Amino acid sequence: MVRFSNWARGGFAADRPAWAFASGYQAALTRLVPALAGEPAALCATEDHGAHPSAIRTRLADGAVTGDKRFITLAAFARKLVVIASRGAGDDGRNQLAAVVIPADRAGVAVEPMPPTPFVPEVPAGRLRLTGVRVD
Repeated sequence: MVRFSNWARGGFAADRPAWAFASGYQAALTRLVPALAGEPAALCATEDHGAHPSAIRTRLADGAVTGDKRFITLAAFARKLVVIASRGAGDDGRNQLAAVVIPADRAGVAVEPMPPTPFVPEVPAGRLRLTGVRVD
């Protein structure tokens, strides 16, 4: 028997593609990070030069995250942020990435709205500035 999360049920009940997209986005995040269950969340990966691992400049060092993200789906509504950050280069010279979950209301987190996207204008996106945000 297939079990659907509340987010997935929301997608089936959506009256327009944007809401189905938003519900599917939340269901996917909850599947990847089960600790997010029941909380609106946002994946924060894209930066000014993209989301490719080599483009990530947001830094995770000494238990804190500092950097800027953009094109964050549902940023203004998220209670939890899944932030992709660099721990520096590994022995092979490649960017070593980590994903950290940060409460959106933690000190050092600033979210600002971005203009609507053409493909789902009803679903807001935002920019994120992280300034020495402590992580658990």
